[in-house]
Amino acid sequence: MRLFPYFAAHGWLDLSLVLADGVIATLIVLRLLFPAIAAGTPVSWPARALRLGIALVYTTIAVRVWSGWYWLPVDPSELLPHALTLALVLATRGDMRSLWRALKASRMGG
Repeated sequence: MRLFPYFAAHGWLDLSLVLADGVIATLIVLRLLFPAIAAGTPVSWPARALRLGIALVYTTIAVRVWSGWYWLPVDPSELLPHALTLALVLATRGDMRSLWRALKASRMGG
């Protein structure tokens, strides 16, 4: 099958993990680039920077997966942090203000 060399997959399990990683990364990016923030709602620049920074990281992963540049075999343990990030992004509907407030309250964000 031509998908194996394109995605540098070593078997069906590796291919499914790479594709799952790509789908999760793409969903994260889309939700962060198109958040459900009401028009006119003030968003601080640190929360906006956090949202765009996370989107940039997952854009890199998505581009690497879908262009076939994801050379490393995907470890199943890589999917759990990505899935948890997706759950966080979906729970906040792409609005990182609550995450920024939590980071600020814990003194990690400034």
